[in-house]
Amino acid sequence: MDLTRRYNNGTEKTWNGDANLDNEVITVPYGFLIIRANANPTEKIYPSGGHSTLNTSSTRTYPVGQIETIRYLSVDTRANSYESTEIYFQRATGAAAEFRYESRETRESYTTTVKEVMILQRSNVDLRPTLQQNMLLIILIIVLIIIILLALWILRRSKKLKQKQETVI
Repeated sequence: MDLTRRYNNGTEKTWNGDANLDNEVITVPYGFLIIRANANPTEKIYPSGGHSTLNTSSTRTYPVGQIETIRYLSVDTRANSYESTEIYFQRATGAAAEFRYESRETRESYTTTVKEVMILQRSNVDLRPTLQQNMLLIILIIVLIIIILLALWILRRSKKLKQKQETVI
């Protein structure tokens, strides 16, 4: 997968890596912006795991259109520091549509503030089933029908044999 980050000054940086959500191996920077598809509120974040859970779901509007999202929010406030992370994941894909991070730290009379915001501008993720997925489904249905027909044939045959045995006795 490629992750491209476009900065306000017009420059871009692209990273390449993998994200295998089955075994939690993520080799792309910002891999924490990917969770499994169709996650629900109160579920643990995957692959991050731990105790972090997803909060709420809602439909939000982005440059790519309306997206059904699921939200993660973490706020940590201490005497001299504040940190907030908010991520809206696309429910259908598990990819983040919006990421907001803010950190403030005060030492003596100085306050340092860091803010990072990423918003999905475009996506090449196609959620329509591919021909390969459709063929797999068709083959699965055909195999299921064959199994059901075979079971019915065996059931009828065993009933006929039972009837023959009863008439002979």
